[in-house]
Amino acid sequence: MRGIAVKVVIALLSLLIFASVAQAQQPNLIVIMSDDQGTNAVSAYGPGIGGVVSTPHIDRIANEGVKFTNAFGVDQICAPNRATLMTGKYGHRHGVLGNEDSFDASQTTVVDLLKAAGYRTAIIGKWHLISSPGDAGFDYWNVFVGSNPSYANPDFDRNGVATPSIGYATDLITTDAIAWLTANREDAGPFALFIMHMAPHSHYVPAARHQLLYPADLAHPATFDDRWMGRAQPAQLPSLLLRPNLLATWLGAQFQALGKALLPDGLSVEEEEDWIYQQYAKDYLRTLAGLDESVGSILDYLDTNQDEGGPLADDTVVIFTGDNGVLVGEHFSYAKGRPYEEILRVPLLMRAPGVAPGSVVSQTVINTDTAPTLLDVAGVAIPGDMQGRSLLELLGGSPPADWRASFYFNHYQWGASNAGPYYGIRTSRYKLINHYSRERGSQPAWELLDLEADPDELTNVYDDAQYAGVVQQLKAEMVTWQTRLGIDPIIRSCPGDLNRDGVISWTDVFAMQPCVGLLGEDTCALADFDGNGFVTWSDLIGTSQAVGRSCTCPGDMNRDGVISWTDVVAVQRCVGLWGEDTCTLADFDGNGFVTWSDLIGTSEALGKSCTL
Repeated sequence: MRGIAVKVVIALLSLLIFASVAQAQQPNLIVIMSDDQGTNAVSAYGPGIGGVVSTPHIDRIANEGVKFTNAFGVDQICAPNRATLMTGKYGHRHGVLGNEDSFDASQTTVVDLLKAAGYRTAIIGKWHLISSPGDAGFDYWNVFVGSNPSYANPDFDRNGVATPSIGYATDLITTDAIAWLTANREDAGPFALFIMHMAPHSHYVPAARHQLLYPADLAHPATFDDRWMGRAQPAQLPSLLLRPNLLATWLGAQFQALGKALLPDGLSVEEEEDWIYQQYAKDYLRTLAGLDESVGSILDYLDTNQDEGGPLADDTVVIFTGDNGVLVGEHFSYAKGRPYEEILRVPLLMRAPGVAPGSVVSQTVINTDTAPTLLDVAGVAIPGDMQGRSLLELLGGSPPADWRASFYFNHYQWGASNAGPYYGIRTSRYKLINHYSRERGSQPAWELLDLEADPDELTNVYDDAQYAGVVQQLKAEMVTWQTRLGIDPIIRSCPGDLNRDGVISWTDVFAMQPCVGLLGEDTCALADFDGNGFVTWSDLIGTSQAVGRSCTCPGDMNRDGVISWTDVVAVQRCVGLWGEDTCTLADFDGNGFVTWSDLIGTSEALGKSCTL
């Protein structure tokens, strides 16, 4: 009874906080999401990248509302986290495990629920989910065609109609968002607007007005000299270092076509390392400047315009967040897809009537919490299958006693980092990670990081005897989370891969022998190598012949172990591109480019398993 009473008190406090939200029963909702922006790129969290990060408009949300200082994403790449925003669920529930996976828009989204409660719904900018926003509940959408188009003159899908544009992507998003607000502000009923930016994502192209920002050299991050050698073996795979990896990309045809600078002649190795860092970090920050201006324009519009109930700012809740963080020179690296702090942490700020300006919440929050929060603010019941909690519980004074002290994260996709897949758990002090795959020359390895003794995450202490008890405790807590979430930590597997580590090995062959003559859902399903519904000696022979082969292969875009029409469609979108995250497997013939011949090759391989 005492626990019930505490929850009632918390709920009443939350209601009191939002009681001043205009006269309307339901406030307007605006969610602004950036792309590849961690807390190292928001000055409300500190000086950040180069010691010079400046985001005064984004900071306004923190200054006029609440800042969550320990907010994290449960995956470390774009599409899965955007699907989490829509559903309040982890990837194994919403189905988007990688950037190429289709989003099943028939599942109930937060937008569906808001729309059913009387909200007018819109999304503008980057959708990055393979589906129609209309099927996910949006009345209006004007989203990019493709996940990461050009910053200059991108094509849009406006309610199903391909629409060309002229202008800079960030500015176009802002202009359309304000136009939609203007057209809808005086209509009866509340609105929910999702403003989804591409900035400051690669290829880091600033607006012309920002190209001369940051003329002085930027300071190196504290971990600039790190080369990952103190971490687990999978984290040491060096494919996301500033030099040679980003340097080669920067000097390649795609980046050079965008007007990127050429490497000066005669530089030493150390000078080249500094040069590419300065180019990358400065263009990142310059691109960020346009995003910050956009946020300011939206806030100014709310402050100076009215709806039928009065000033828009008085009955509009604004949430700003990022889909995931990114390395901008930290650990001498770039990109994402790794479970380290600069990538795992995301900004989360909220301005709402009734919330004390300058509030700070230090409890651990994750991106599965955003959807329940939107519903709670709107007075809509939160479905029981959402896997987060309303952040209003943290705004009513003392946090609830059962608020999470740790959280579970996972990542299923191989990308530019070559460090995935993995899963792990983070507490206030420790981070335990299981890099479980054997693909691409990786060896399975556990990693334990002591964030108190080693805040820069330079040393894996998993094998240190003094941490043996910590490891045991964290592994037990990890299992508890997996059970609570109903999660199978290793989903990317294929017939013959009985231990589901991503590659066919003799361990799998030996494990298959007891399955001959059986077909069990749990232990022997993957033993049916030829897929005929039975496990026979031919499956054992087939698995033996496939030893050493990976569960993924060129053309297998969704990494499910078999070539399908879904993969063919995904390859088609990659023709002419070579993307770090989304188009790697589209290079079917392995010549370094994605062409129509790769599309033809993938089509001809339909139905073939990656292990055959």
